[in-house]
Amino acid sequence: MNAPWYPPDRIDWQDGLNPLAVPAFREQRNPAVYRALQQPTMVELRNTPGLELRLYAAPEASLASLPAGITYDALVPLPAGAWLIGLSASSAQAAGFLAQITMPTGTDLLSQHAASADLSGARPYYFPRPAGLPDGGQVKLRLINQAVVANRCQLVIWVIQPK
Repeated sequence: MNAPWYPPDRIDWQDGLNPLAVPAFREQRNPAVYRALQQPTMVELRNTPGLELRLYAAPEASLASLPAGITYDALVPLPAGAWLIGLSASSAQAAGFLAQITMPTGTDLLSQHAASADLSGARPYYFPRPAGLPDGGQVKLRLINQAVVANRCQLVIWVIQPK
């Protein structure tokens, strides 16, 4: 066995983002995700009572088909005290789509549009530092279909927010 042994009483089995409770998040399996989840702000968010993990998708219908070259914008209202912690994406076409998130202040969360291929997979892409919304507001999710045909795609934001 290559994975270290952890005493079961040291594992928070209720924390769905705890790398000790989820083997796919362990350091030996996925070092980048492990480091993001162990970042001090993320640990504080995970351990704060009264917060829960929520997922918001655009388009809302699972894997909605977007015409070739179309830009799709969705507004997602988030409550005060919410934290954006990660992204995941899926695309039926290899060309995929580009994604951007615009915060309520009008600033883009990503320094440049992210390719869906970089956000795809079984695990989300976790931000190195979560983005907080102390006053809440509407976050804009933008998808730009890069395929030359209609593309069934979806962008999901991972949010920790008050219950």
